[in-house]
Amino acid sequence: MKLVISKGEHASIWEVTDKDQATRIHFPNYEEHELLQPIDVRSISLPTEIVDQILNYVFQIYLENFNFDLCQDLLLYSRSFTRFLYRQIYGPNKSSFSIIYHRLLNSFYILEAIYDYYLAEPATELQTCIKLTSVKPPGGRHRPWHFTHKPVIGVIEGLVIDLTENYEHVLTGPCYGNYVYLQGRHRNGLFFTGKLRTPVLNLVMVDVFDTLIHDLTGVHASFLGFFNLLKRAFGPNTGVFLMLQKLEEQNPFITQSDLFFEF
Repeated sequence: MKLVISKGEHASIWEVTDKDQATRIHFPNYEEHELLQPIDVRSISLPTEIVDQILNYVFQIYLENFNFDLCQDLLLYSRSFTRFLYRQIYGPNKSSFSIIYHRLLNSFYILEAIYDYYLAEPATELQTCIKLTSVKPPGGRHRPWHFTHKPVIGVIEGLVIDLTENYEHVLTGPCYGNYVYLQGRHRNGLFFTGKLRTPVLNLVMVDVFDTLIHDLTGVHASFLGFFNLLKRAFGPNTGVFLMLQKLEEQNPFITQSDLFFEF
């Protein structure tokens, strides 16, 4: 991808074609979002499998338009669809309906909180992170649906980058969600990149004692499902970067690290 990046308070990014024509790339507007109306499909007499597919289509529309409250409402239409959605996001599970329902409910609540308290917030810092705190006791089995405390915006030194390439971190609008991260090379006034990430979510997941939860030994599969859900909501170019403890520094008092891994 060949780009021209204009500088200023709010940058603009243009993609250049092989014919040297430039087209501006438009990014989501996090200052406002469309409030969709709930639908009622309970009166439709169709096989369960077809209804689930219809609801899944509606769910994706709600998700992409940041109507996370309506995503929560869809969970009440049928047990079948709620289990269908859980399998799609987190994989098969034989837990009770109540447990599955509340896990999904919390997941959508966390997405809404990330949107409200980070993506839609006016950008005042260049390199930031989103601190998510688990409600589980220290040493417990932390899962994505446990991070229901209000997110906190923190400041970080920056992402670890490939020093063989250049990178750009530009703001295309007034909100934190308008940051764009690019990695590539400058040549002849153009920026050649194969990596464009926006919005940029630098996640710091801690327990109630503010200790980093994740390290290089691995991340539970449920978090991979949650990170994919973030990309379904905020777009396929969403940059999900997770702060990790370094193995040589592992102890219960580590609250921050300069090591991020992209998912």
